[in-house]
Amino acid sequence: MWYDARKEPGKRISRVALSGKDIDQNRTYTLVVSDFMATGGSGFRMLVGSPKEDVDAVDVDALTRYLGVLRAPVEAPDDVRFHRTDH
Repeated sequence: MWYDARKEPGKRISRVALSGKDIDQNRTYTLVVSDFMATGGSGFRMLVGSPKEDVDAVDVDALTRYLGVLRAPVEAPDDVRFHRTDH
């Protein structure tokens, strides 16, 4: 994601790529977030009122199951995912 933090909310993101390719503005994508975020927790209000589907999973349980299938030691990705353009 490429963003300019000086711009007003809703206009900060200039580019988003998924798996190395720019997203297609004509497609619909599914975003997975915790219930806390989906309901506006910590002021994250942009998803409130959006269509949602409850997958009946507690986020910490899903993370634990995911980590359980990875080979140890588990390391965080080292690639840059957020690119600030207003420097």
